[in-house]
Amino acid sequence: MRLIDADEMIKRLQEWNTKDDMDTALFNFALHRILEQPTAYDVDEVVKQLNEKKENLGFIKAITDTSAYIKGINDAIEIVKERGQNKSHPKPRYIY
Repeated sequence: MRLIDADEMIKRLQEWNTKDDMDTALFNFALHRILEQPTAYDVDEVVKQLNEKKENLGFIKAITDTSAYIKGINDAIEIVKERGQNKSHPKPRYIY
């Protein structure tokens, strides 16, 4: 599975939405199919859950090196905020 940015996809589709009836119908069809899809990855929710784990003192006390644990959670939050993009590899280009 590959996650996409639905908002960016809608912007791209909007470029093809002309005053032509067929274009409008196809745009509306595609738009509704995109909007009806469930959110597969909610960055804000994942960050919220990681912050809750970081603040769970009972869990932290069970870990011998709490500073390493907190650093690990902070690193995970940064990865999530970057949406897991590996910056050393360019985005793939697809030609249709």
